[in-house]
Formats: sequence, structure tokens, C-alpha cells
Amino acid sequence: TNNYILKSPFFIDQIEEIYNKYKIKKVIMPIRNFRDSALSRVKHRNEAGGLWNAHDLNSQIEKYAYSFITYLHLMTTYDIDTLFLSFDKMVTSKKYLFEKLNFLLQEKNINFEKFSDAYDKASNLSKS
Repeated sequence: TNNYILKSPFFIDQIEEIYNKYKIKKVIMPIRNFRDSALSRVKHRNEAGGLWNAHDLNSQIEKYAYSFITYLHLMTTYDIDTLFLSFDKMVTSKKYLFEKLNFLLQEKNINFEKFSDAYDKASNLSKS
């Protein structure tokens, strides 16, 4: 396919199949405290951003832990280049996120001003 970036936490469950079918240049993985992330998903329940293969807080935390350790195993087995981001910094500092993603943004000639506009729009949407 012609996909450049795929964004979804659900891809973590399919990473081995994706790896075997497509060339993965880099996986970008925001990391957040499992409990904080699970609490956020519990708050949204069955809506967008809600529970993911889980029924409650503890099963959500277990899902995160299982997915994360499974990914680390596959990452090291297949030597998948991975960029880990601080979720908390990513959602509060556009400078942090821009600097971390600059390797990718340069390929598309996206400067800080363009990035900043998109970041602000995305931030405002997530607050609505």
C-alpha cells in the first residue's frame, strides 16, 4: 500500500503480520503510565478512546503490559526501529514533539510553524 503513517494502538496486536507483509521504517510509540492510561480509557468506556480489549481498570492495565512486553520481544527479534515518546510531554509540549519527529517532518518539508498549527488544531479537537 501507499500508507506513510498508520496511527492506532490496535496495530500493536498486528505488528508481526504487518512486519511480515510491509516494510516498516520506524514504529513511534507514545509511552504513558499504564494506570493513568487505563483510567482514561475507563472514563470513556465504549466510546472512542475507551476500553481496549478490556472490561475494567485492571484488565486494561494487564492488556497494556501484555501488549508492551510482546512488542518489545518482536522489536528485538525483528530489529524494528522504534522511537519511544513520553505521552505526557507529547501532549503538553509541541517543541518536544516537533524535535522528536523532526526526522520525519523534514522528509515532508514541514517546519515548526506548520507543525505548530496542526498541533494546536489537534489539541483543540481532543479537548472538545
